[in-house]
Amino acid sequence: MPTAGKLNKRIAIERSVTTKNEFNEPIETWHPLSAVWVQVISVQASKIEVGGADMTAHRLSILMRYRKDLHMNDSLLYQGKRYTIDELDNVDGADREIILGAVNYES
Repeated sequence: MPTAGKLNKRIAIERSVTTKNEFNEPIETWHPLSAVWVQVISVQASKIEVGGADMTAHRLSILMRYRKDLHMNDSLLYQGKRYTIDELDNVDGADREIILGAVNYES
């Protein structure tokens, strides 16, 4: 299990919820799940091209204590940026710690 001293960064975890606006149109909003302490294992950035436009993909790898309520496509907020969770790895299948992969795209 990660020791408390290594869990030295704070992130907020949020889930997408579809609600309706005043015109009864569906809109996506983010609902906070929790704020947790994590260890940021790595931060990477790479240039990609999407539809002819150059973008930067920022990828985080994060270690945290195990939670069973996380889903792919939940988001996390770290240093003011929203990242989409696209990888969940229950380390050794032991339900003690998780490695999250998350990505943020910027133009």
